[in-house]
Parts: sequence; structure tokens; C-alpha cells
Amino acid sequence: MKKGFNKVASLMLASVALFIANSALAQNASPATTDRAPHNLARQAPDQVSQRNAQPLALLGEMAYALDLYPGENLVNFPDVGAPGTWTIAATVPGFYPAGDFLGSEFSKMYAMDATTNELVSIDTATGARTVIGSAVGNGEWSGMTGAVDGTLYVSSSDCGVNSTLYTINPTTADLTLVGQIGFGSCIIDIAINAAGEMYGVDIVSDSLVQINTTTGAGTTVGPLGVDANYAQGLDFEQVSGVLYWAAYTASGEMRIIDTTTGASSLVGAFPGGAEVDALSFATFPGSIWTVTPSAGSNGSITPNTPQTVSGGATTMFTVTPDAGYTASVGGTCGGALAGTTYTTNAITADCTVDATFTMVTHIVTPSAGSNGSITPNTPQTVADGATTTFTVTPLAGYTASVGGTCGGALAGTTYTTNAVTADCTVDATFAVITNIVTPIVVGSNGSITPNTPQSVAYGGIIAYTLTPNTGYEIDTVTGCGGTLVGNVYTTGPITAACTVSASFRLAAAAAGPAQLIPTLNAWMLSLLSLLIGGFALLLWPRRTG
Repeated sequence: MKKGFNKVASLMLASVALFIANSALAQNASPATTDRAPHNLARQAPDQVSQRNAQPLALLGEMAYALDLYPGENLVNFPDVGAPGTWTIAATVPGFYPAGDFLGSEFSKMYAMDATTNELVSIDTATGARTVIGSAVGNGEWSGMTGAVDGTLYVSSSDCGVNSTLYTINPTTADLTLVGQIGFGSCIIDIAINAAGEMYGVDIVSDSLVQINTTTGAGTTVGPLGVDANYAQGLDFEQVSGVLYWAAYTASGEMRIIDTTTGASSLVGAFPGGAEVDALSFATFPGSIWTVTPSAGSNGSITPNTPQTVSGGATTMFTVTPDAGYTASVGGTCGGALAGTTYTTNAITADCTVDATFTMVTHIVTPSAGSNGSITPNTPQTVADGATTTFTVTPLAGYTASVGGTCGGALAGTTYTTNAVTADCTVDATFAVITNIVTPIVVGSNGSITPNTPQSVAYGGIIAYTLTPNTGYEIDTVTGCGGTLVGNVYTTGPITAACTVSASFRLAAAAAGPAQLIPTLNAWMLSLLSLLIGGFALLLWPRRTG
């Protein structure tokens, strides 16, 4: 049936006046309906929506849940309804639920009407699990639900363009009790009741706010909403502040607040992607004031550090500051999340605690050693943030150590000390063979030594030199580096330090000729004297005998 007041002949003159008041609004060409918006309906861009009728709000920052009817079919959570463009998906909840709300201070489950099966269900707000309570069939399509502070759960159904009906429903059995027809409500799309027991509904035929008598169901028009709305929508009071929030659908989905004295609505902002949202439900309950008690262990602090009173369903925040070199973690019974130094609790539904503990920040230093040496300790070491640690680096004989890695540091003797450790890092020891220089020299000339230049020799190694005399010369002496001469090859001993091989050459014996015996004058004279004496003795010997 086409949306318009002329379709209900029995409307009172007040309805005519309301029609005139709303005549300036651009009417949606589609008939008023409690169903979801057509999925191919062009949506107004969120940044354009957010500019229409935006007004400052006196109260923002409360948390709420809702059902994203399209495109996501998700249970979503608004951490702050003042920023409706930001939500988190709590769980996927397939189906069409045009009515839903919490009851009392039980925020772990949302009651909702399944439009497809005509069943009352409960939805777990943590997992999205759906539990069927029972069947319930009303007059028309289910369109609204609200939980009163006295524990009464109300539901509304609408036959758009004809009438809307108010019921109570038993949350345990799904049994319905008729309250009455809602006057002036040709298509009540949702209902909400405040802490004082005052019920209101949004009529998308007249685009007006209607106050509803909870005893008779009779409705009284409050005033025009100021926008042209259609399709499934959500409505709920934030019970502590008494602000009436409206998950509206105009050109696209958007959050609005409604002045219950005039009916006028003000824009808060668009939902993500202009999504169509229903079953708006605040996790707050009047009079539910709980105590959140903080505590902090050693090596850090929590601020505030005294017990805090928090309205039911609200969250609260603490600043958790660890001492230098420590990191914070937060437990307790409130639940929540730590981001940086700010801990935000979950929605508070009972007295609870926030317990901050602090743990020393440590890093792992991993040592390693290559071949020909060792590092001690040789297993990963746990080091406090900003501290240093030491290792003993021992090369094998004939090798020298060097240390690298990502820790940084310095090697003094065999002790390696890291820089201040601020992250996991490594200490890598490597070992290189020690080399010494052996220098050959020839004293004088008359020959050569090969090789004739300084040689680099590994620790403990040896080197051989070939000695070549010039013609007419021979090797005289070869010394140095603890070597031995075999033939004309001089082989050093094991080299453990820099040393010098020194060679010299002399004139060969064959080149000098045979030896000449040249007696001295005294020798000849002695020989001659001996002969003379002997001859003289022979001459005298016969005379003596004769």
C-alpha cells in the first residue's frame, strides 16, 4: 500500500495537521514496510549523509550492540555510539531480525524476533549462537522490541498503512499477551522504553515520533522526525542518560538521536558503508552502579589507583605505566584490552578488578663460534633490557679471535663484553690462523737465497730456502728460524714468531790451488846445522878408534 495519510480514512484531524507539517519532506516513492531495504537501492555516500542536520550531542561515548541486516548479517558492537562509523563485528548471525533488545542488566544475550520463522530467540553477544525460545505470531510483521527496567519485554508488530499492535512477550516461553492497538501508528517500525517507563515508537508512514501507553497500547503523536525514513530500523534508550537513539534508514543507514519533547531528530553519523541496522540495544541499565577496583604490582603503577564507580554496561579506562626495563600485562575479573599504556575494560556488569603486573623486559643473546676456537657460555643467554653480558672467546693455539654479530661490543683479551642489549641479538666468534713473517738475507755477496723476499708463514708452519753460491764459492753459514741445512736447502723449524734466515758464502778450497810448504829461515838454518854437525862427527869418528 502506498505511503500516505489519505489511505486511512479514519485518521483524526491531528493526523491531517501532521501530514501538513511533514509535507515539506521529500517522500520515498516506496511503500512503507518493515522489511529490509532493497539490496540494490542506491545508498547515499556516508560522507554526504554525515553532513545532513548534524547537531552536537550532549552525551556521547556509550556502548551499544545492533544487528547489521545488510550487507553483513552480523551482530556488531559500537564502542562509542558517538562515532557510529566505527564498529566491531562480534559474530555472524544469519537471518532477518527486525526487533531485538537486552532485558535488565543481562548483556550476555540479546532477545530478538526472527521474522522468517516467527520465533523468539536469544543471541549470545560473545559467540552469536542463536537459541530458539518459542514461536510467536503477531498481527502483521514483527517490527520492534524493548525491555523495561521492571523486567517486562515488549514487542510490536505492524501491518503497514493499517495498524500496529503492542504486546508483552514472556522471555522464557515466548507466550504473547496483547496490550492493544497503537493509535496514530500506521507503521511502527520500532519501540523503546526509558527508565521512567515512557514508551516511544517511530512511525515510518507519518515520519513522526509517537508516545505509546504501555497499559492500553494507545499512541499519541509527539512530532515530526524531520527526515523521510523507510524499511527496517532500530530504536533504543541509553538508560542511564535517557537519550533516545535511532538507527535510522533514510537514503542509507545512519545513527540519529530524537528529542522526545518535539520528535525532531538530529544526525550523529553514518554507519559503515551506510549499512542497514536494526535491534539497536544499549548495554546499560539504570541504577546498576558497579565498583572497579584497580591494583598494581611492583615495578610499575596504575592510574587511577583507587576503586572507581561505573554505570552498568559502561566501560572505564586506566593508565598502566611500567618502570623502565619492564613491561605491563593486565588481568583481573573485569576483562578488557591494553593498548599502549591505556587499559579499557569490557562493559561492566558487576563489581570487578583490574590487576596490573609488571615483568622485566628481557632479550635473548645467542652466541656461536666457528672452527678452531670456542665461546663460553655457548648457549643462549637471557639478558635484562639495557644490561650487558660477557663471553670468553678462546682460540686454539696458532689462531686469533674476532667477534661480530648484532649485539655489538668489544673484545679485550679473551673477554667479549656486549653493548647494552635492547633487543634479541647474536654474538658470533670467528677464528683466523696466526701468520708470521720470515725474512731471508744474504750477508755479503757471492751467492743467493730463494725465495729472496719476506714470506708469510702460518703459525707452526715451515719454509725451505734454496742457497745458490756464485762460481768459485761455497756455502759458509746459514742461521735463523731454528732450521737445518741439507745440501743447499735450508728448512726452518716450526715458525711461531717472526724470524730471519741469514746466509753467507766463502771462496771454495779448489780454487785456491795445492798447499805450498815454505819453511822459515830458521828452519833451513837448523837443518843445515844438523847436516854439518852430522858430517863433522863422521869425519872424527875413525881417528878416535885408531
